[in-house]
Amino acid sequence: MLGNSSFCKNYSYKKSIVSNLGRIFDILGLVLDSYLFIKNKCFILLWAAKKTTGQAMQTITDIGTLIVSTPGTCGGRPRIAGHRITVHNIAIDFNAGIKPEEIVVQRPQLMLAQVYAALAYYYANQEIIDTEIAAEIEEYDHLEAEYTAKRQ
Repeated sequence: MLGNSSFCKNYSYKKSIVSNLGRIFDILGLVLDSYLFIKNKCFILLWAAKKTTGQAMQTITDIGTLIVSTPGTCGGRPRIAGHRITVHNIAIDFNAGIKPEEIVVQRPQLMLAQVYAALAYYYANQEIIDTEIAAEIEEYDHLEAEYTAKRQ
């Protein structure tokens, strides 16, 4: 069931993210059963079920388990569960024009669903993450200039 569009900013954009997730679930042999948008929080609830091919239903993957934050790991930043690849890393690659399918080729330890989960998290928190990325770049540039000045 799709939530009322008045609940969501950038409704059509979020709908395209759901469409992309539906496509990746299809690649994984899953069916995107339902999703729910609530008050600018993009993917609050997302259900997937194994396509029926005469077999019993497989386990449901809760996409909320694909992204984790652990104090002391990657500075507590949100990251892909089981990896030290942060949402920031995926967002930087994606914003540099690298497609999710290419990210998986570059990082073969990831599944495409994990990359899309990171992108969903990024878009749900884009302003904060973009600000953090900009601050990191600014700090890097400052440290590089400081180091260069000391070498001269």
